[in-house]
Amino acid sequence: MSREITIKNSRWFKKRLNYEDIIDGTSFVIDGQDEHDRRIDVDDSDAVMQIIYDSECIGRGVLIDVADNSKTVRLELPLPAPEADFRVLYTVARRIASQWGAKSILLDGEKVELTDLDECMEKKFAISTHFLSYFAEEAGDGALTLPCATLPICLNSQQLTNFSKDYKTFGQYLHERQSHYPFYSIAWYVGSIGPDTQNVVKYVAIPDGNFVLPNSPEMTYHDGENSIEYDQAVVAIPNLFKEGEIAEVDFLQFLSHVPDDKKTEFDCEHTLIYPLSIEELQAIFSSQM
Repeated sequence: MSREITIKNSRWFKKRLNYEDIIDGTSFVIDGQDEHDRRIDVDDSDAVMQIIYDSECIGRGVLIDVADNSKTVRLELPLPAPEADFRVLYTVARRIASQWGAKSILLDGEKVELTDLDECMEKKFAISTHFLSYFAEEAGDGALTLPCATLPICLNSQQLTNFSKDYKTFGQYLHERQSHYPFYSIAWYVGSIGPDTQNVVKYVAIPDGNFVLPNSPEMTYHDGENSIEYDQAVVAIPNLFKEGEIAEVDFLQFLSHVPDDKKTEFDCEHTLIYPLSIEELQAIFSSQM
């Protein structure tokens, strides 16, 4: 479920959208996202979409569809979303409409005058609260993964219930996690090369920067209707000891040997690792290799 706004260019001579004017004077940021919902440079060739968010309250972000940059722009805000995201959505919609001389927009397919947008925004706060409660029931004993502005965040049923009762803390929680701007490590599945080689899941770590690892590695690779169980999970770092080589250690052993003051809960299924120097990482890897 999402909130969608479409703005059409009503000017006779249609100019391309000026992104600098959209965010000028605000704390808004326009970034790209890769296929894993992770923030990357908007001009990166791996960017599959553009997203705009408030750097002072990073929530789920507003997706920007600019397939036809001079005629139509579609904005999409996934629900549930914190209050700051609604303000981004409607502020950006107004600014695009102003650039293009539009007096109205299409809100979820219905024509709405710009002067009525504030009333529409207040109604959607309540709908976000409803969706938080709904997803709490859907999560059951598991967790729900919310694609957010800079990375995915997992929430369990109790958290979703609590946020439905205290809406402001929902936005605070999402911002606190994303404001670290950590590297979000994903599973890389490496298949067997020979009869004695195991299938290995690899998670990349980085020196001198925040990074996020799952509490438990994802050992099942899904390919459509098929799935493959992998044998081993490792944490890998390129060039840790020698240039051009990749150092690897057992995943769970790595997590257990990171000092307690260098790690904390990121979300209900992930751990945030605070910056570790190359020397600190070398010591951890050497003790396990």
